[in-house]
Amino acid sequence: MGDNGLLIPEPLDVAGYLESVERCRRQFPELRILSGVEFGQPHIDADQARQLVDLSALDRVNGSLHTLPIWDESGALRYEPITLYRQWPAQRVIGEYLAEARRMIAGSDMYEVLSHIDYATLLAAARRWS
Repeated sequence: MGDNGLLIPEPLDVAGYLESVERCRRQFPELRILSGVEFGQPHIDADQARQLVDLSALDRVNGSLHTLPIWDESGALRYEPITLYRQWPAQRVIGEYLAEARRMIAGSDMYEVLSHIDYATLLAAARRWS
């Protein structure tokens, strides 16, 4: 846990990960096994990602969007859509999510595939069912 209360995960063991992918490829030669990573918010965390892993060493990089910027007197904070459903109508959450997805697409070329564009809608459904 960091000083600011945020969870700071251990760095990805890229060498160990790639070694295990190679081991699986040797063990299962009939399968096409790709290495990859899901890169959250690539339009805002690109420098940090470059410090953690050489993305060019991976076969696939998926971009994903899990949080939205919300501005207050201290600046922009990032919130999960599920949190925003408690404060805003669903239509606004989805609209803001799609607008941020558009900014992410325009603001980063570090990924090849946009993962789960329906993330915010899945959270809305989960909220309805809970």
